[in-house]
Order: sequence, then C-alpha cells, then structure tokens
Amino acid sequence: MLKRLEWIFFLVGPLVTLAVSPWTNYDPINLIKILICSSLAFYSLGLIISSSKKLFVYIHRKFFISIIFFVLCLLNSFLFSGAPFNQQLWGSFGRNTGLITYLSLAVIAILGNLIGSISNSKKFIDSLTITSALISFYCLIQILGLDPIGWSLKDTFATLGNINFLSAFLGLSSSALLIEIFLKRANRGKQSLYLLLLVSQVVIIYSTGSIQGLMMFVASLGLVGFLWLRSRNYFRFFKYPYLFLSGLAIYLTTIALFNKGPLANDIFQPSVIFRADYMHAGWVMTIQHPLTGVGLDSFGDWYRSARGLISTTRNDPNRIANTAHNIFLDISSNGGFPLLFAYLAIQVVVLFYALRILKYSKFPSPSVAVVLVWIVYQIQSLISINQIGVGIWGWMAVGFIVGQGMRIRNSQIENETKKIEKNYAEKRRSNSKTLVSLSPSQMLAGLTLGFVGFIFAFMPFKGDIDFKTAMNTGNLLKVIESVKKPYASAFHAEIALEQSLKGNYVDQSKILTDYLLSRYPRDFMAWRAKSVISSYTETERKEAKEKAISLDPYNPQIK
Repeated sequence: MLKRLEWIFFLVGPLVTLAVSPWTNYDPINLIKILICSSLAFYSLGLIISSSKKLFVYIHRKFFISIIFFVLCLLNSFLFSGAPFNQQLWGSFGRNTGLITYLSLAVIAILGNLIGSISNSKKFIDSLTITSALISFYCLIQILGLDPIGWSLKDTFATLGNINFLSAFLGLSSSALLIEIFLKRANRGKQSLYLLLLVSQVVIIYSTGSIQGLMMFVASLGLVGFLWLRSRNYFRFFKYPYLFLSGLAIYLTTIALFNKGPLANDIFQPSVIFRADYMHAGWVMTIQHPLTGVGLDSFGDWYRSARGLISTTRNDPNRIANTAHNIFLDISSNGGFPLLFAYLAIQVVVLFYALRILKYSKFPSPSVAVVLVWIVYQIQSLISINQIGVGIWGWMAVGFIVGQGMRIRNSQIENETKKIEKNYAEKRRSNSKTLVSLSPSQMLAGLTLGFVGFIFAFMPFKGDIDFKTAMNTGNLLKVIESVKKPYASAFHAEIALEQSLKGNYVDQSKILTDYLLSRYPRDFMAWRAKSVISSYTETERKEAKEKAISLDPYNPQIK
C-alpha cells in the first residue's frame, strides 16, 4: 500500500498543476485542479483509514494532532460563521479555496508525512522539476504565439491562470533547480541541462513583470549561498559578512516594496499598495470575527465594509477583492484566530524538522531542496493567495519535511542517517504483505472515499460546464436555470443578472436578484440592482439602497 500511496503523492502535484479544461468550463483553471486533487486525496484517505493501525506508526503524533485541529477549526468556521454553506464548501469563483480544497490539502500533507524520507526526496524534486519543465515549454509556446488554446487573456500564464501564479510556481521550482545544479557537478551534460532550464525559468519570470517569482528566486539564491558557505571550512570567515549583506538586502527589498530606497524603481509596483489594502481588510475581518472568521472563502462578501475610507477612495471604489493576498490573513479572516493558530501550529512543527534536516543533511542534497521549496512557499504566502496549482506543492512539502525529519531525529552524522533509512526500509519490507498489496476492504474503502471526493468536487465542475453551455446558447432562461442549481456560484448568478440588466429584462432581473439575495444576503451587486429595478416598490428600493450603503459605507458613488 505504501508504494501505491507514493505513486499518488508524486503524481498529484504534477496533475493538479498541469490540468486545465478550457474547452468545457467557464473557469478552465481551478475547478479541474480541485476535481483531481479531491479525488486522489480522498482515495488516499480511504486507504489510510482502512490500514490506520499499520500506518499510524509512520505518522508524527504532534503533526497529526495539528492537522486534526486545523480540520476542526475549518468545520467551526463552516458551521458557525453564518456564510453560505455552498460558498464555503466549494469556495468563491476563481479561487475555490473552500472546505473541500483545504480538506484535500490536509490529506495530502498527511500522505507526505507517511512517505516522506531521505530516499524519496529525489522523487519529490524530480516531480517538481519535470512539472516545471513542462510549464516552461508551454510558456515558450505561448510567447511564440503558437498556443492551440484560445485563452481570453494573451499573457504568459501556462496552466496557472495569471502571470502572478506562474511567477510564484517558477519561483518554487527555481529553488529546487539550484540544488539540482549542485548535485549534477559530476555530470556536466545534466548540469548544463538543469542550468538551461533554470535560466529559461528566470527569463520567463522576468517577462511576466510579476515580482513574486523574482523575490522567491533571489531568496533561494541567498539561502543556497549560505548553505554552500556553511559546507566549506572557511565558513567562519565569511559567515558574519554574508549575514550582514543578506540582512541589508532584505531591508532594502522591504522598503522598496513601499517605494523607498535605491531598489524602489526595480521592485515597487502600484499593485503592492492595493495588496496592502486587501491585507488590512483581512486583519479587520479577523478582529471583528475572532472566533469563526467571516466564513471559508467569504472574504469578498465583507471586503467593502472592512476596507475603510482610504482603501475605498484610493483610486476606484469598485476595485474590490475576494482574498487578502496573504495566506495567513486569508486563513485568519476566513476562520478567525482558531484557524490561524491551527495553521501556525502546522508550520511550527514543519519548521522544527526543516531546521533538523538542514542541520544533519549534507549540502547539496534533495532533502535540502525540499526544505527550500517550503521556505520559498512561505515567502510567497506573505504576498499572494493559495492558488491550488502552486499551493499543492507547499502542502506536499509540509508533510514530506516532517516525514523526513522524524526519521533522522537521532542522527548526528551521515552514517547514522543511512542506518535509520535502512531500518525504515526494512520495517516497510517486513510489513509488505499488509502494506504493499491491497485487501478487498482496503480497495473498497479507497474507492468509496475517492468516489465521495470526486462527487463533491464534480458538482461545481459540472455546474460551471452547464453555465458555459447556457451562456453559449444566448438564451437567458437557460442561463437562469443553470445558475439556480445548488452548486452554481454567486459569480455565475451575477453574470446572468448583469446580462439581464443590460438587456432591460425587468422580470428576469427581479427573479435573479431575489434568488441572489436569498442565497447570498451580503451580495452587494444584488442589493444595488434591487435599488434600481422598477418592478420593486419605492420602499423596497429605498431599503435596498440603505443595505448597499451598509455593505459599502465609504463608497461615495452610492450616497
């Protein structure tokens, strides 16, 4: 069974990152990724549960407890925040970081803890490197204008939806490639190939204009440089100058984000200020809803009321967001302090074992590369969202690092590390009859939960297909029929309402408005529509306007 779980673990990352469905879905990026991730994660969960007595010995207790605490806090927000259940279950359109996604990522982390070992580190890095090579090749096709897919956007974003997510993913993969280049010193051909791939990825990152990947790559360079120096005898002579220069670089980069210092022209982007607005709103939501948050993936419902006067009037009151653009603040605003503490507890356990791996592993090694992937993912977490094609690798690294670290806990030298790895392998072989082959009950458990994961993720996937099909017909009644399905999102209904208002279909506009407000009582667009649709009474329109003002109190356009 462990071998099968290994196959799932090393396939889920590439499949989730590479999968797109542009010919069938209105959202061709996220829904197919969730469908794959949820199906494989729940299938794995079934196998794990069916052999829990045999497998529990491989799971780190504190890590497992922190994951369970995280899941319980997710459920706390889901049940008690008051946000719409379907929105919390599947997430808001274009983000889809709801309950199903986070449960799947939590299972992937446990799976990584099960199979994480020094001997599997190379497989982890190879999986990421191969994926990044395919992504880079597709980027080249897009740059040359030869893309067979007729995307609505012409930017270079590969299979990740936008340039920022592409930049972040290549920032992750570049950290692993730096280690691979060191590892291939004995093979000049492979080393040159990895170097060429790294250069191409840095060029692609630069061409996107997104600073996320560049920041992650530079951070990787700094960490690799430090680890390389530490592996040399003359480290003690250069340690303090290197740390001073690194600290100076971090300081200059930080102030450059605020358009200050000598690096401001190269690093500062106006979007940084907007991200600060989104983060501020996320913290306000956390403070205002400390126990449950505003609901999973429900940031957008509360952004207008939480952003404040400065953010509202900075340029356009209609500039809104459905994420804090900071994973920690996304989690705290969605689930309150309990969910934030649970997430931090997971990361603290990982940090402990990451430091242990860096202490006892030789440089360079695949184990160190996995730790670097996790570190740069944390850096990306401070300035971006948990896009599933990128985030899947961060959560894979979370569990994998704990799995590695717990198996070298007593090692002081390389020989002891090898000895522990040998004992671990022998223990797995001794359980081959129960852990390699699958019994009928294990297969049934895996297929049953895998089917459950598939069905839950397939519902919004199918709903999105139905919506696109209805939109292509141009028949408003079919569009309305598609958005009324329980797994359709608020965004689908808003698009239908917008089309109805533009066509001056008063009756249909009223139907859609009433439907939106019955399911999404904080939907700002629906309240604004109700305030102007003539078929409502004057009193109803006045009350709707007052409600819209309460949802967006600093917006001068609705006073």
